[in-house]
Amino acid sequence: MMDGGVRVKHMTLNPEHWDLLPVVGDKESAWAWLQEHGGAGYDYLGLLGFVARAAGHDQSRFVCSEAVAAMLGFPDPWRFDPCSLHAALTRPAHVGFFTPGGN
Repeated sequence: MMDGGVRVKHMTLNPEHWDLLPVVGDKESAWAWLQEHGGAGYDYLGLLGFVARAAGHDQSRFVCSEAVAAMLGFPDPWRFDPCSLHAALTRPAHVGFFTPGGN
């Protein structure tokens, strides 16, 4: 069994063991997403999809990277595994790539 699905969990993270990234986004939208999806289960199919995309994903369940991408308003958040989300947050993107109305 996984760790309880979508929820808020306060943790003290040691920067020697974690990549801590500054994230720019709308805090109110992120909290609204959490309110709407709180308690949603863990997306086991999505977890398998990191290895074999053909496994698909359950649209009512989430993995951590998918939840963060959704809270930030990224398109198709289910496509983001931890590594691709890290890359998206740490490498410059084309203007408008992750923003509504971008060309």
